Amino acid sequence: MTTNAIEFIKAERKRAKARIALCGPSGSGKTHSALRVAEGLAKTGRIAVIDTENSSAEMEAGKPGIPPFDVVVMHAPFDPAKYIAGIKAAEAAGYEVLIVDSLSHAWAGSGGLLEKKDILEKIKKNSFTAWREITPIHNKLIETMLQSNMHIIATIRTKTGMAMDTDGNGKVTVKKVGMDLVQRDGIDYEFTVVLDLDQATHVATPSKDRTSIFDTPDGKNLVVPSEEIGVQIREWLEGMEEKQPQSPAITNRSRITARTAAAKQPMHA
Repeated sequence: MTTNAIEFIKAERKRAKARIALCGPSGSGKTHSALRVAEGLAKTGRIAVIDTENSSAEMEAGKPGIPPFDVVVMHAPFDPAKYIAGIKAAEAAGYEVLIVDSLSHAWAGSGGLLEKKDILEKIKKNSFTAWREITPIHNKLIETMLQSNMHIIATIRTKTGMAMDTDGNGKVTVKKVGMDLVQRDGIDYEFTVVLDLDQATHVATPSKDRTSIFDTPDGKNLVVPSEEIGVQIREWLEGMEEKQPQSPAITNRSRITARTAAAKQPMHA
């Protein structure tokens, strides 16, 4: 290619699509939250779900606040090639938003990349050689997601740990919290926004935010995943942030508790 064939154009966010990761332990509301956010992202209302969680997405259908959506249920083996085929099928069908629920199975599920790596390592007697074959497969899946013309929301499981929490009265409680992502290290770099969901409250903490929508001076912002969140991200991508309402980030835990209690529905991971 000659330099004369290279043409630069004005950079505009409206050509970009959202890449959102919703991370949390089992029961933190990843599927429910993804569907709520998807409603705001989808102007046309066309939402598809790749469900690797034993049809858990369909349990959300018809609940208050959940938009209509189509689903394909993926069973083991969770070969990344099946994910890639599902993403391309959703594109071909004209969906505007695709939820991958869950991306963790492509990594740690039956037939996923870790299992493939273990099999190769036993055959080749060499871990480095095994990873050399596995890494391109993983990269192809990520590249397919990044190059898609749809908004994509991926749910990612986290390993569950225990943490001490102190309330305003000094009372100490022990609660379950999400720890490391059940995916390859560095996967969070590929997303526009990463929201870490709390198992008890279903409220999220943004651990990555390229939009700056969730910024607060103290950096301790908390977010209730909702249609409003999806709208704000979509409008940011369309260059309409000057028309957005006040950021949905909330720093007052009592307000979060009241808000989630009023609209709380049974949730699934």
